[in-house]
Amino acid sequence: MKKIIIVSLGILLTFSLAACSSSDETTKESSKDYSETNSTILETENIDKAEFITLAAKHIEELFGISGVTVDTNVSVHKFPDDKNAETGEEYKNILNGIGDFSYNGNSYPFSFIYSKKDDTNYSILYLYSNYDSSKEISVPLESD
Repeated sequence: MKKIIIVSLGILLTFSLAACSSSDETTKESSKDYSETNSTILETENIDKAEFITLAAKHIEELFGISGVTVDTNVSVHKFPDDKNAETGEEYKNILNGIGDFSYNGNSYPFSFIYSKKDDTNYSILYLYSNYDSSKEISVPLESD
């Protein structure tokens, strides 16, 4: 009987610790400070890379007027230093810059995508280009250009 109680307590303790650790991670992510300054190129976390892939596919489809785009998961994504709009002086923080390939109708095309996160749900596209249609691009003039 004592063994059953000890095993049950061990299982309960394990579930309690797992529940606490997952809620801590959620709290860390939701309390991200988007006003924080960055002056170096940094590696991104997997959640940033996943978000980058999702947004890239969405805006590639919008820019080129196509649907059914698949962005390859081996994209290279980095967090870039803060920057400013060269014309308006608007400040951009939390800049994610990446390159990769997307597939559409059996063909593969390279692309480059840069955006700035304002908070958990708002962002500004700073650059999007692909040789899929080189006459279309999004390009905000940046002081770093």
